[in-house]
Order: sequence, then C-alpha cells, then structure tokens
Amino acid sequence: MAANRVCGDFYLGSRGIRRAASKKYAPNALVPSLSMHIKATAQRYAVKLVTSPLAQKLLSDSAWTLFGNALAKGLTFLAFVLLTRSLGRAVCGEFGIVRMTADMFLAVSAMGVGTTSVKYISELLKTDKKRVGRIIALVYLFSAITSLVTCAVFVVFAPQICQVMLKAPHLTGELRIGMVMFFFLALSGAQGGVMLGFQDYKGMVISAVCASLVALPIYFFGAEYYGLSGAVVAAAIAAAINCLLNSIFIFRNTRKHQIHYAFLTAYKELGILKETGVPILLCGLCAAFSGWFSQTLIASRPGGMAEVGLFAASSSILTIMLFIPRQMFSVYLPKLGESLAAGNKRLYLKYAKLSLFTAISLSFGMGSCVALASPWIMPIFGAEFAGDWPILLVICLSCVFASVGSALWYLMLVNKMMWYQTWLCLLSYSLTILVTWLLRDYLPGAYAIAIGGCVTLLVCDILVVTLFRKKLFCIEPRVST
Repeated sequence: MAANRVCGDFYLGSRGIRRAASKKYAPNALVPSLSMHIKATAQRYAVKLVTSPLAQKLLSDSAWTLFGNALAKGLTFLAFVLLTRSLGRAVCGEFGIVRMTADMFLAVSAMGVGTTSVKYISELLKTDKKRVGRIIALVYLFSAITSLVTCAVFVVFAPQICQVMLKAPHLTGELRIGMVMFFFLALSGAQGGVMLGFQDYKGMVISAVCASLVALPIYFFGAEYYGLSGAVVAAAIAAAINCLLNSIFIFRNTRKHQIHYAFLTAYKELGILKETGVPILLCGLCAAFSGWFSQTLIASRPGGMAEVGLFAASSSILTIMLFIPRQMFSVYLPKLGESLAAGNKRLYLKYAKLSLFTAISLSFGMGSCVALASPWIMPIFGAEFAGDWPILLVICLSCVFASVGSALWYLMLVNKMMWYQTWLCLLSYSLTILVTWLLRDYLPGAYAIAIGGCVTLLVCDILVVTLFRKKLFCIEPRVST
C-alpha cells in the first residue's frame, strides 16, 4: 500500500502514470508507461507538423533562412579563424576594437530604421502599398544620410578617440578605414529589414552567401600580406558587396509587388521612428556602447589588446551559436506582426510560445555541446588561445540568456513596448561596464568582459519576464467569483 501511495502521489499529468498507479502496478511499471506516453506525444506532434499548413510554411521559410545563412556564417567564421591565425592574438584584439567601434556608431546612425521597417512593411504590404514605398525610401534616405554624417564626425575625432580612450594612437588610420566598412554595414543592415518585411528569405540567403564567398579569400590575403589594414579593407569590401546584392533583391521585390519608391514624400513616415525607431536606437546604443566601453577598459591596460583578442575569438563562437535561434526569430517576426494586425491573438500566442520554446531548446542544446567540446574548440584559433577554453563556459551561458532575450525583444517590438525595453536596457547594460570594471583587477580581462555581458543578459531577461509576461503572452487577469 505504501508503494501504491507513492505512485499515486507521483503526478505528471499523463494518463499512463495515473493508470499505473490506479491498477496498483509496481513502481518500476511507471517507466514503460512513461516511455509509451512520450512516444505517443512525439507521434502526435509529428502528425501535426506534417499536416499543418502553418508548420509547413514555417519549415519552408526557415529552411531557406537556416541552411543558406548557415553557409554564409560558416564562411564568415572560417574567414575569422584564418584572420586570427594570421594576425595573432594582440593584433586580432586591435581588429576587434575597430569592428566594435564601427558597430557602436552603426547603432547611432541606423536608429533602428531597419528593424522598424520589418514590422510596418509586413503589416502594410497587402493593404497600403503607397506607404510601403514611402517607408522603403525613408530607410534608404535616413540610413545613408545619418551614416555619412556619423562617418564625417568620426573621421575628425578618430585621433582623440585612439589617443584618449584606446591608448593606441597607431590605430587612427585603421579606424578611419573602418568607417567605410561602417557605412556599408549601416546600409546593408537597413536593407535587411526591408527584405525581411517582404519575407524574401531566398534573396537574403543568396546575398549573404555571395558576400561571404567573396570575402573569404580577401580576408586571407589581406591579413596575410597587409596585416590589420588589409583585414579592415577586406571587411569593408564584403559589406559593400552585401549592400549591392541587397539593393538588387529589394528592387526585384518592389517590381513584383508593384511598389514605387517615394523619396519626395518619405518624410510623411517619420512618425514610425518616434514610435519604434528611437527606442530601438537607444537599445542598440546601450548594447553597443557598453560592449565598446568594456573592451576599451581592458584594451587600455598593459597586455589588454591580447585579452580583447581572446574575447573577440570567443565571441565569434557566440555568434555562431546564436545564429540558428535568431534566424528562426527573423521568420517569426513578420508573422507575429501579421497576426496582431489581423487581431488573431490565438495565432499570435502560438507564434510567441513557439519562438520562446525555440530560443530555450536550441540555445541550451548548442550551449551544452560547445561546453563539452570547449577544450578542442579554442585551439582552432591558434596556439595562443588553446589554454583559455574555460571562457567558452561563460559564453555558453550567455548564449542561453541572449537567445531568450532576443525572443522577448521581438515580442516587445510587435506589441509596441519598445520604450519599456529601452529603460530596461539603460538599467541592465550599465551592469556590463560595472561588472567589467569591478572584475578587471581580479580576473583576466577577457573573462571580466564575458562575465559582465552574461550578468547583463540574465538581469534583462528576468526583468522582462517579471514585468511584462502577461502582456506578451496574452495572460488575462483572473476574476474572483
């Protein structure tokens, strides 16, 4: 009886376990019952996956996005590995600083216009093509003008930034070359938002793969024969090719949907920047500035560039790990916007839960694999990196937190809650700088930066789930009777 009582109290909500307890089976009889229940559940979801038009559409869109961009990311990662082995750890850190500086100014100039365009183009494509034409024109004009202004300002103040902040005046020339890379990155980032709005995943894949194929030999020969300057020029050329190909595919989509660019009346759509563009700008600026400032705290110390190089190498692994979840989110975002615009909360809730499940399952699975293989992964970048494999354990935790945070970020975007996200970013990303500053005297610089970023991502996820879960997942308040 005691054994039966234990079985009866062991409740998992499955019919097999309750039946085993009610028929007074032995406790070990629960094992086959549970396995049969799991098998039946898996078969039921497999049938739904095959027969559901929604699942088939997601799989079709995700296949192009996943496998094509996986090839592009793999080529980019291979180029970075060749770069680190050719330049060495310290010079790789200098390249990381140049790229991070460009990313910070990219956040300022882009002002979230690319991500904002995803939401509005996907919502208006079938109902108001004139507005879509004005939004696309606004994307081009705004990103081009702000990028040029930012480049001009940076070229003027580059010597002061290198001398005062980085304590590396010899990087002035490379940083100025990096502004060319930054200009094309800003344009291609904004164009990526337009292509996502059109749901042209095939075009995005072709553009990214072609740019990566061209960049791979340029990276290798540039770094091998011209050092850091050659690597920066190679990055600028790759960004320019990607920008050109994106322009071709956007033009093809506008002709397909009979949309005309409206540059003269694009100013009428400036209101969308106030609603979502400015909050996205502030969020991106917080993330970019906190990462850049944390790295400059380490880079300005003796041996700091080598530590930044280690962090850049480990961050490239994080980029690969986050690739699949974020590509899946890029498929979900237009569909989340469409379902909300149509007032279909049930469909929206399916996509919302699916995006969060995707974030947790994929990031946890990849993080576990990378953590186990970390002693064999870091030597890929060269002998100088081989002994610092424990940093990948922190990177794996960051992968889980960053993936969940990306899913929540997209949900807040489609629910027009970006101003809330902005204040959370201002609060949480300040922790990156604070934790890095506190740990830099006790840990190697790369570990201090990595732990600071990990803590920031965890705090941001906790705050979003605690404060906004009812709004994001359509949880109705309980009414007492």
